[in-house]
Amino acid sequence: MDQASRTVVGSQIGSLAGGILGAVIGNSSDRWDGAELGAQLGSLAGGAAGAVIGANSVNTPEQRQLDRNYSDAPQLVVDDIYLENGGETNQYIMAGQSCRLSFILMNNGARNAVRVRPVVMVEKGKSYLDISDPVIVSNISPRDRVCYTVSVRASRKLPSGKALFSIRLDEGNGFNMPKQNFSIPTRSMEE
Repeated sequence: MDQASRTVVGSQIGSLAGGILGAVIGNSSDRWDGAELGAQLGSLAGGAAGAVIGANSVNTPEQRQLDRNYSDAPQLVVDDIYLENGGETNQYIMAGQSCRLSFILMNNGARNAVRVRPVVMVEKGKSYLDISDPVIVSNISPRDRVCYTVSVRASRKLPSGKALFSIRLDEGNGFNMPKQNFSIPTRSMEE
């Protein structure tokens, strides 16, 4: 809620609470117009107090920092994915061979993405495929493109079909890219 909204809500709640409290106190006085006078004064005082409290209430310092920085935060995306088979033109993973998966990482935000850790995982076909360990990308500047490559080693027992992979990007300040799935055809040694 922005500051203006907090001020309006604070004044309305303060006015209501002050009016009720003022009417109760004014009614207990010995004046014939005590309840009405108490309600008016209580409403005025409560409204002013509520407006001041509402205007000065803010989110936690961490939330203020996040709100201020979110608009210019890094926005990481995977722009493209390539399969490299050592010069071969096929676009599948062969049983018993190694290949490389290359990802074009891009920062569409207005701030540097720091300590980016691409996490590539095999979602389907884990027992047949091994992936190299992740490497930290120290910095991706705004509008910059970085090529990130992992090695994939296929077991000789890899069946024909499709392997399901996922990639997510963990950024050092918490501006992460959620997991995205993609599949790559596989070919057994019998074909």
